[in-house]
Amino acid sequence: MSTEFDRRVRDLHEAPFDLDSVRGKAVRIRRKRRVGAAVAGLAAAAVVLPVALLAANGQADEGRVVPAATQPTEAVDPTPPAPEAEPPADALYLEGDQLHLVDGSVTQLPSAASTYTNAVVQGEGRIVAFRRNDDGSQQAVDVIEDGQVVDSYPTEASMVVGDSGVVAFVTRGGEVRAIWESGTSVLAEDYRFWTPVAVTGGPACDDEDCQVYLRSERTAEPPVAINGTGAATPQSDVVSVLDATDDGLVSTVVDTGRFEYCSNLFDKGRPVLEQCDYRLDELSPDGRYALGTDIQSDGIGPGVLYIVDLDGAVVATFDPGDAYMNTYEWLDDQTIITTVYDFTTARWSVQTMDLDGTIETIAGPAKGGGTDPSTSPAFYVVG
Repeated sequence: MSTEFDRRVRDLHEAPFDLDSVRGKAVRIRRKRRVGAAVAGLAAAAVVLPVALLAANGQADEGRVVPAATQPTEAVDPTPPAPEAEPPADALYLEGDQLHLVDGSVTQLPSAASTYTNAVVQGEGRIVAFRRNDDGSQQAVDVIEDGQVVDSYPTEASMVVGDSGVVAFVTRGGEVRAIWESGTSVLAEDYRFWTPVAVTGGPACDDEDCQVYLRSERTAEPPVAINGTGAATPQSDVVSVLDATDDGLVSTVVDTGRFEYCSNLFDKGRPVLEQCDYRLDELSPDGRYALGTDIQSDGIGPGVLYIVDLDGAVVATFDPGDAYMNTYEWLDDQTIITTVYDFTTARWSVQTMDLDGTIETIAGPAKGGGTDPSTSPAFYVVG
């Protein structure tokens, strides 16, 4: 997902609210990202009972019952099979160097003179996270195992995370790299000053199903999609790609040629929604909805978020009043999650909204860092 609104964060003073209200949503996240784990069957011990047969004519012989010959039975292990391990919980939001997970637990990231603004769990004890210095002079993608950085890749821009947990980014040397739970790969080279905006496919990124979408930050070249084999496909009909799903739904910005930009949806190259009211930044994992902002919005960040269906109708509106949103994502198929700065109270919070408009605050309010807390978030939504 795109991470265009990354900000700095430091000097946190208040603890987040309890996460009980969001743990139900966490189950859906794990189902979304890990369709894998097989269900263990119940082991039933087969017992063969010997059957008594009567002698030749079926009657008792001299008061004795003659047993029939019994069939040999297979040995049965009485120990039930061990249940499969529960996959590690997915990341929810960052608070300084603490990564809050959807099950309510907190993982401490390595302390550094940098701020972590995005992270994903890629297996037991393994996290891939993006960090940058407060002055923006240095940024990198870190691979963290058991609390220690084992690999670090300097970058020019942030990383993106797919629904399967695949991470994609561009190194400072121009390599387009993907990292997943069991491997990593350089998909292409000579893409310095390009920014990743979306990644689809997985759980690995070594085939044609995995697609990394990039936009150029220095030229007017159209965005490009690079698959896991390294093949590049220019997206020549659009100005920018905003997001994409594993099923081939792509959110874009197009130039109408009438001094107007619109945000359209394409399904495997076929237009499915053409509209110019909202910028459709984030697609729900199931591809049924888009999370949008006003098409003409600019400045520090959007003040209103809209959930839009594939007909262009607004399903729900998130409007916190005198506030703006710094980072926002889909928590699952039916819920969005966002960081909110309230100008009245000068405090940050993490809030969720369902399709029916129900809003919950799951963390905060908390102060931001720096001389201007409105540009130094206390929290970052990850993904």
